[in-house]
Amino acid sequence: MSLRKPFALGASHWRVAIWILLTIWSLHLVVLASPIPQDSGTGGNVVNGTSVKNDTSSFPANDTSLVDPFSTPDYLAPSKFTWANCVYGMLFIIFGLIEVVQGYKYIRLTMLVTGFFVWGSLAVMIMLIADINSGGYQTSGAYFAVWFILGLIGALVSFYFWHIGIILTGAWGMFVVVAVILTAINLRSVILRFSILGVCLVLGGYLTYRFERVSVILATSLGGAYSFMFGLDMFIQTGFRATFHVILSQSTARFHPNVGTYVMIALTPLIALAGVIWELKHHDEPVGGWWFGHGARPEDGNSPPSPDAAKKRRCCGLVMSKPLPKKEPEGKPLPKIVVLPSKKERRCCMPLCCGRREDKVVKPSPPPPRPPPPPVVAVPPPATTRKATIHKETIGRMEHHKVVIQKSTRDFFVDINERR
Repeated sequence: MSLRKPFALGASHWRVAIWILLTIWSLHLVVLASPIPQDSGTGGNVVNGTSVKNDTSSFPANDTSLVDPFSTPDYLAPSKFTWANCVYGMLFIIFGLIEVVQGYKYIRLTMLVTGFFVWGSLAVMIMLIADINSGGYQTSGAYFAVWFILGLIGALVSFYFWHIGIILTGAWGMFVVVAVILTAINLRSVILRFSILGVCLVLGGYLTYRFERVSVILATSLGGAYSFMFGLDMFIQTGFRATFHVILSQSTARFHPNVGTYVMIALTPLIALAGVIWELKHHDEPVGGWWFGHGARPEDGNSPPSPDAAKKRRCCGLVMSKPLPKKEPEGKPLPKIVVLPSKKERRCCMPLCCGRREDKVVKPSPPPPRPPPPPVVAVPPPATTRKATIHKETIGRMEHHKVVIQKSTRDFFVDINERR
């Protein structure tokens, strides 16, 4: 895994800066949706340094008012529509549509946004957990600074390191799947919920690294569909936005879905399916540019793939990522490689299935030995004791000879014309 070629300053690079600024602005809602620490003494939330008490009379009796940093904040509940909801909603809808229909085509943009989102969110979550254990909380500006700085670092790392960006993209797509499914079934077991989430995140990253094209299309379609519905909920406000907090919450007691919430949850995989079908049909490869395409993929450097590049491996009908073979220096003949199929033939490459077929590569075989030259056998003289004399008359006769050619005896007849 090598570092990509650094940026060369030029007049066209302002476009990348604009994309980064728009991405950061569109994801600013993550900070607003980030867990707000609760005041354990008053049972309320701390918003901008002010303690806001919550009405807990409507909660069940078994709610022990434990500090829940991932509970749904009040401003995520259905509330009065504001201009901020309009701006954030439009940004999320536009970004979601781009990811659904163009996520694989503009894969560099996808890796940039995914890296910012994953790194920034994880930084805030880890910081909140540490503050809960210590009993003290930071200001909202400190949380925002950590989210912004680490998110920007994660975006650049994902943009420069191809495999890191690809793995985070797959993990983000699998997170959407888990968030939608576990929210729909309202799973209450905290241990089971986090166990499923951890396994699915690792599995999503592995599948994306293994099966690049199909997995990236699935991940971008799922993430784009979730972002689209998230932005749409800014306008209709059915409570769909709370799914992001429910999946990471210690309890689901404060999650009150309605019919509209379940309708939006059901529409998310349908939109993702439409995006998958569209991209599989129209996008065989990402764009070739360095900014948004696969221009700096580790196996082909900064140039597009050559026509004589090796074909990609396939497993179960899916295209797998494989580095291109190294080019041999010109003028040097390539040795012949003998590939012998092994006796073990497996039908799948998944680790939990039968495995994959293993081919044994033998060392370059030496050239076959040349056959020995045929032995030279002296032809016996003509079987006659008479001396040949020159005469005007020509008499034709046939004699029988034997010649050994490559250890095989062949009979042939020779016509001899004698002039007498």
